[in-house]
Amino acid sequence: LLSNAVVFLCGNVVGAFHKVLMEKTLRQTFQDTLRCLSMRMKLEIEKRQQENLLQSVLPVYISMKMKLAIMERLQDCKDKEEQQRLVKDNNFHSLYVKRHENVRYDPEKTH
Repeated sequence: LLSNAVVFLCGNVVGAFHKVLMEKTLRQTFQDTLRCLSMRMKLEIEKRQQENLLQSVLPVYISMKMKLAIMERLQDCKDKEEQQRLVKDNNFHSLYVKRHENVRYDPEKTH
């Protein structure tokens, strides 16, 4: 009878320990998932704000050309490290400035 009680007690202790560890792991997984979702939402909001800022500074057709050029440049890169380097580098290195011939600046006519 005493040996059955010891086996029963040890089984319950091991079961309780296992349950505590599983709940802790489940709680940590839930918190990590929640943190991942909040970061994703934050990045999406920042992306929209960045696009709105870009469109408020540049005309729409220029900003769209600029976004397409950046996306094409990133798709041409096959290496993930090279893509990350391009993203970290100045992505706005080309501002699509067009050269106009036979144009002059007359400061007297600007007033």
